[in-house]
Amino acid sequence: MSGNKRYHSRSNSKKTKGRNGSRQRSGGRHSRQGDGRGILTLLALLFLIPFMAYGVENPDSKPGEVMRLVETRLEGMTFPDLDSIWEHTTENAQATEGEMQAFEVHFIDVGQGDATLIKCGDQSMLIDAGEEDKGTAIQYYLMKQDVEDLDYLILTHPDSDHIGAADVIITKFDIDHVLMPGYEKDNSTYRQVMEALDYRGMKQEIVAMAEGANGNGGDTAFTVGSSFTLGEAVCTILGPVKQYDDPNNSSIALLVQYGNTRFLFTGDAEEQAESDILAYCADNGISLQADVYKAGHHGSSTSSCETFLIVVDPAWTVISCGKDNSYGHPHTETVSRFQRMGTRMYRTDEQGSIVAYSDGENISWEILSESE
Repeated sequence: MSGNKRYHSRSNSKKTKGRNGSRQRSGGRHSRQGDGRGILTLLALLFLIPFMAYGVENPDSKPGEVMRLVETRLEGMTFPDLDSIWEHTTENAQATEGEMQAFEVHFIDVGQGDATLIKCGDQSMLIDAGEEDKGTAIQYYLMKQDVEDLDYLILTHPDSDHIGAADVIITKFDIDHVLMPGYEKDNSTYRQVMEALDYRGMKQEIVAMAEGANGNGGDTAFTVGSSFTLGEAVCTILGPVKQYDDPNNSSIALLVQYGNTRFLFTGDAEEQAESDILAYCADNGISLQADVYKAGHHGSSTSSCETFLIVVDPAWTVISCGKDNSYGHPHTETVSRFQRMGTRMYRTDEQGSIVAYSDGENISWEILSESE
């Protein structure tokens, strides 16, 4: 396993592709050093120049004469507290630095499954939770990222590779909101999630569909087309638009915007649901363009249809899948679509966990570990 790798790329509303270069980061923060000291040094030099010139023009002068000139110049002069100036300059630099909240998207390597951690400021959201055997791994990952509680847990749909470890996360972390679609599954994995919610005294919040046909929803603040905030990021729910007969198309779809950078998550939504999302966004004047697209259904050929990709027009795509998985994900057809579009791909089966950082205009990438 190799060490961490970091990549920096520029991204904005116009997106620039193929301009990736490497750089070193330091905790995702930029420092401002030397501003105050540089000014003080310049002032000191300006003060001393006349005396230096006197010494040059009068080579026979004694050192004592120059010193008497300095003393005469200093008489009656007052100087500011240099320590206070330096501290004030440093405080201003820190205040400027702190104006923008840190924004991170962690595509966690959970094998053949999905788990994505999004952090903005002091708020956190987890989208999906992998298979049952990944509970401890996801828990430790969150703890390593200093996540003590979750503002949102979004379980896109009730397949085991998306909700398998959700019972562990629900048990171990305080969670403000647990969002789920109205599709239920009668299996042990789904029941364990419900039991964990009951044990913690939490309730699932069903995302109501755009057409209002969700019988399980009741009164909810979370409907298709509505938005909520995660720190300074704005999260807009885009699916499921309709009621479907299968869990994949019933996936919650979410567009997360931070500044001018946008990230799209569609769970396992397939071509039918993607078509409905396209129509819904077109009818309601919602832009579906995203800089980063979390590939639907682990890169399956049944998702990421060409029409959908043309509208999304991602600069980067992240595919979450297991090494040598039995499904053959990502499918060759899907990879070819991304390649034809010039979209850069990251894959958890090849590179391990991958992190995207945004400052609102630029997106940089870090590979935390590579698969063995």
